[in-house]
Amino acid sequence: MRGRIRGHKQTLVASAARNASGDSGSLVLDLVPAAIKYFINVTAASGTNPTLDMYIQTSFDGGSTWHDMVHASQFTGTSQLAYDWANLSAIPQDIGGNFGGDAALSANQSNGGPLVPGAMRVKWVIAGTTPSFTFTVTAVMDTD
Repeated sequence: MRGRIRGHKQTLVASAARNASGDSGSLVLDLVPAAIKYFINVTAASGTNPTLDMYIQTSFDGGSTWHDMVHASQFTGTSQLAYDWANLSAIPQDIGGNFGGDAALSANQSNGGPLVPGAMRVKWVIAGTTPSFTFTVTAVMDTD
């Protein structure tokens, strides 16, 4: 039996300059977490009125439909943010009607609920005139 694991770090999106919306593709976590702290580190931003929205998502149907677990506040420059997520045994009854869409969760929010370990991704939406953002996304996970 594997014991409790705390503070296991995994890079979800490596640092790179990006100038268009995209996603990481499906990610496989190193372990099945009970809790995750997501760290988003935006180290450079340029362009006219650049904006970056970041989502952590899961899929219950193998990647056909994606559901938001985290929506970071909109970035307009360099910044570091952390978001907590807990793998609750059931999706909460009242989550504002937002846990059912792709890029539908309100900014600066996170939803507890089940995570499908082999069906999660990081999605980013970049806007502005000639925008560019350099960022990384890291997960620090606990098994209980």
